[in-house]
Amino acid sequence: MENNIHILIVEDEALIAQNIKMQLEDLGYNIANVCYTYNTAIQSINNTTFDVLITDINLGNGIDTKSGIQVAQALRANGDKPIIFLTAFSDVDTIKKAAAVKPSAYLVKPINEASLFAAIQIAVDNFNNNKVPQANEPATPAYFFVKQGGKMFKIWWDDVYHLEAVKNYVKISAKSQTGSILMRGSLQHFLSQMVPPSHKNQFVRINRSEAIDKKIIKSIDKDSIETIYGEFKISAEFGINAL
Repeated sequence: MENNIHILIVEDEALIAQNIKMQLEDLGYNIANVCYTYNTAIQSINNTTFDVLITDINLGNGIDTKSGIQVAQALRANGDKPIIFLTAFSDVDTIKKAAAVKPSAYLVKPINEASLFAAIQIAVDNFNNNKVPQANEPATPAYFFVKQGGKMFKIWWDDVYHLEAVKNYVKISAKSQTGSILMRGSLQHFLSQMVPPSHKNQFVRINRSEAIDKKIIKSIDKDSIETIYGEFKISAEFGINAL
C-alpha cells in the first residue's frame, strides 16, 4: 500500500512555506494545499481533504488577531484532525494560548526533515490517543504512520525487517503487515532522514537497492545472506563490510 497522508500547510512567509512543502514532499507526503493567510486557510479547511494541519502560530497579524491559533479553532469547530503548531515563539503567554486549542504537536523553527517527520508521527499518535504534547521539539518516535484509504496504520520500527528501493519509492516490509508499504524517496534518504537514531543500527545496507534488519540474518556467505524471510543478494561494498 502507498502512504497517502495529506498535509495542509498554513504559513504566511512564502519561503518558509515552500521549504516545508519541499521537505514534506521529499519525505513522501502529499500536500493538500499551502495557505499564506487566515482567510485562505479557512477556505481550505472547509473545502480541502487533508489528514494533518501544520500551521504557524503567528500569521503576521499578531497572536491575538487572525492567528494560527484561530485557524486551529476553526478546524476544531468544523471537524477534528491532528494539529501541529509551527512557531518561533517560546514565551509562556504564546504557549498558553496555543495549548488551549489542544494541539497534537509543536514544531519550533528552524525545522529540518527529521524533526518534521517526527512531529507528524507524534501528532497522529497524540491525536489518536487524546494526548497533549509538551511545548518543545518532539523526541524521535519508535514508530511511523501510513494511510491506506481512510485508515491510519501505526508501524513500529522494531517490526520493519526489509527496505527496498523500487523506482522512486522505498518498499517497506514489516512483520505486522501482510503487504508491503510504499513511501516516496530514495533508500539512502529514507535511511538517513526517516529511520530514528534509536534504530539506525538496526538496518544494514546489503546492496544498492536493499537494506535489512540485522536480527533476521541466519547466515552469510560471499554472495548472499540467508534470513528467516529467505535469501538476499549481497554486494561487498555494502553489507559484507558492515556485518
